Amino acid sequence: MTAIQILNRPPEPEWLRTRVYAGDLVVVRATEVAARLVEFFDTELRAAFACDTPAVAQFSMAAEDWQSLAARLRADYKRDRRAAELMRDLLTGFGLEAARTAVDVLNLRAQPHDDDPRPDARHTLGVHRDTWASNVYQQINWWLPVYPITPGRTIAFFPACWDRPIANDSAEWDLEAVGAEVRAARHEGRDPVIRNTPDPIETLDPSGAMPVVVEPGDVLIFSGAHLHASVPNASGVTRFSLELRSVDVDDAVAGHGAPNVDGAAPHTAWHWFRRLDTGDRLPATGPVARSGPG
Repeated sequence: MTAIQILNRPPEPEWLRTRVYAGDLVVVRATEVAARLVEFFDTELRAAFACDTPAVAQFSMAAEDWQSLAARLRADYKRDRRAAELMRDLLTGFGLEAARTAVDVLNLRAQPHDDDPRPDARHTLGVHRDTWASNVYQQINWWLPVYPITPGRTIAFFPACWDRPIANDSAEWDLEAVGAEVRAARHEGRDPVIRNTPDPIETLDPSGAMPVVVEPGDVLIFSGAHLHASVPNASGVTRFSLELRSVDVDDAVAGHGAPNVDGAAPHTAWHWFRRLDTGDRLPATGPVARSGPG
């Protein structure tokens, strides 16, 4: 059964992985390493939007200009060296060993007020499990708000569905085809229009959604196998949040991870993740055991 674990300091990594693989949501309050990451993005967003209140900047800009800037920022910070270093500091500050950790890129998400979800939703994601797309059951998600959030602009979970199969179209979601479309679009200098995740094909009771509210400087940690979604934002304020995903390589080699209750994607996205110590991508066939000590 899913529980919410609220801690005042980072836990031991083995305990964290065990609880996350069991479906718990872990909230670590006000850590210094998380605060530095949030402070960096607050400074960057103020400069990018040329104002002291980026969370309301959408109301003083043309919609297309705001969308274009948000898209550029999201792309830029996936490659930003300073952001990557702060991400590394966060994970190692939580005790993760660089030699056994692989990470995806840091993702800055900007969900505007009154967002209009599109088939390639960048801002408001519908109900999904990350594992429907990735097939990586060692994936741990780290989620941080940059500015204060409310139940009306946050992330919501369906805890009753942790171990209940949900009918979905993951079997028809082709990771390789999505990757090919992204590469082709970038080569042609256009923004790819893709479906980011598989979708449920059954109706879910919205009353089962549980919004989670944490403060800037807190870290919400959960399994990629959790059923979750963006709360549609009608709060009058843009939500800026940070997302990153890690994989424990040793657990992946050993087959330890969250259960697969309903995923059927034909491919596994090991190549999304790079080793934290070397920067090398995990091989498409999956990580291999370390040959040296440690």
